[in-house]
Amino acid sequence: TTFRLGSEAATKADVKVGSKIFAQGELSGTTLAALTVDIQLTVVGGDVTKVTSDAITVTIRDGSSVVIHVSAKTEIWTLGKTAGTIADIKVGDKVIAAGVARANGSIDAQKVGAGKLRGHDKGPKAPEASAAPDA
Repeated sequence: TTFRLGSEAATKADVKVGSKIFAQGELSGTTLAALTVDIQLTVVGGDVTKVTSDAITVTIRDGSSVVIHVSAKTEIWTLGKTAGTIADIKVGDKVIAAGVARANGSIDAQKVGAGKLRGHDKGPKAPEASAAPDA
């Protein structure tokens, strides 16, 4: 059986309780003999509140913070660039990252995308007033 964790080779030991997987193989009755197992990466996105040389801290929708760890192997891209570095990511940017979750809730990112998204920083637009009903 071949195991993959995102874009990297993995082993059966990388499958943890709660992991989301996609398995392909041969079905015999109710048993699947897996030929390949793809372990899904954890995805997190939010507003950048801090950037260091090897980590990005984001605030996610529920208001909590998540640390995204990056390494030399992490693919980073920003709006307007095909390839970027962590130095291109600034406080206030929007970030989405995919990687392997650590026990403390942070992730080791394989991929990070970032940038200022136009029109997404102003909040929801108030609805237009409707016309008064005819009497």
